[in-house]
Amino acid sequence: MITIICLTKSEGDDKNDTVYKLEKQAQKRGISFYKVSLGEAFVIDNDLFGDKITIHNFDGEGNKINIKPSETACIVRGGALTDIAGRGLTKSLEEAGMFMINRYVPMELCANKFTSSIALKKANINTPRTALVTNEQSIDIAMKEIGGKLPVIAKTITGAEGIGVMKIESKESLTSVLQGLWKHNAEIILQEFMDIEYDVRTLVLDGQIFAAMKRMQSIKGDFRTNKSLGNQYEPYDLSEEEKKIVIKAAETSGCYWCGVDTIVNDGKIYVLEVNGSPGTGDSNEISYMNYYGDKKTKVNGSKMVDNLLDYIENKDNWAFPKTSVGVIEWCKVEGMKFKAKLDTGNSAGGISIHATDIKEKNGSVSFKINGKTFNKKIEDRKMIYFGGGDNGEERLFVKLNMSIGNRKSKPVLFNLDNREDAIYDVLINKGYMADENLVVDPSKKFTLGESVKHVSTFREMYI
Repeated sequence: MITIICLTKSEGDDKNDTVYKLEKQAQKRGISFYKVSLGEAFVIDNDLFGDKITIHNFDGEGNKINIKPSETACIVRGGALTDIAGRGLTKSLEEAGMFMINRYVPMELCANKFTSSIALKKANINTPRTALVTNEQSIDIAMKEIGGKLPVIAKTITGAEGIGVMKIESKESLTSVLQGLWKHNAEIILQEFMDIEYDVRTLVLDGQIFAAMKRMQSIKGDFRTNKSLGNQYEPYDLSEEEKKIVIKAAETSGCYWCGVDTIVNDGKIYVLEVNGSPGTGDSNEISYMNYYGDKKTKVNGSKMVDNLLDYIENKDNWAFPKTSVGVIEWCKVEGMKFKAKLDTGNSAGGISIHATDIKEKNGSVSFKINGKTFNKKIEDRKMIYFGGGDNGEERLFVKLNMSIGNRKSKPVLFNLDNREDAIYDVLINKGYMADENLVVDPSKKFTLGESVKHVSTFREMYI
């Protein structure tokens, strides 16, 4: 049985709130669900060893929870990256090895409207022309960059639910509004204005279209279509072209779960933004066209969340990012510490370890590592060839408990090799690296450290 935690600043009293729906639907399924209050919860470095982690004060009432990262899905809501505490907690849980929805970097990208616009353009996805304005001298340059026409859209770089989005009709108003925002240290972008009657919010899960909603401008005089502002919405059936563009935008963001907002202007599909913490609609109102499952159906918000949990509950659907490691890292084999070389060219079918006094008898083998004697069942035997030539030797394969960095120790296939002339006693093969989602940076060494020293102590950030 999996555990789900949700990093949020939501109070959880609104029945239409996504966190509220997640909690209720998880309870119906018998899934352990914990709402972790951002700004209240914290972890410390001593809690991050092996496959366990303790989150202190998770409910803001002094209680703690003990969970296994390998069995836990962490849903990150939009408020997680708004302060140091939230960012620190998100990073520490990700580094502990949890399945993150979403990871820190994609969430950070989506939270910044300027950098996300740049990412979309680099991916050759149509998006409104955008420019950053930092002072009065940059206004004219920014206006030229976005086409030089009024009205324009001014947005704070961060913000959600239409907050911080303004339509400005004149140059005088633009200057005045920007001056007022800069006094409050707001970071502002300008975007070209596109006159539309509706936009489409498409939810994407694990690279697949999950659901879609059409949002209309129904408030007189307000150009925004956000559902949170009370505008009308209805299920929407995507075209094949829309599907392709939406999936490409989601992939560009790096999000596992996101909302992609699109419009059609002059016959072209534009992506307005990618939201890394999308809502899921009203609990009881039919709002989305559902694409999850065998048939398209029109669903309410509660069913949306139920479908989401249905997918997350299956661990085969979990995805983890590649961890960048150095060409040399510390590892532990049967409790003994070694410097190991990570060799991307090694496809020997097991990790090589320096062993002496290798003696085979009745399907078992005795050997010494660092002077310590072991007796293990022979799991396999095969010829290992060197340099792609005909020269080789037969090696015996056994299982030994191994860990790298702060990962949990587990049985791993090793081949016994007298490496007395080699620099490193352990040579890690590319098969192990693929299984553990490790990617080697040849310019680095010891990025994981002997434990989790790369993880800061976060206690001071939270209390």
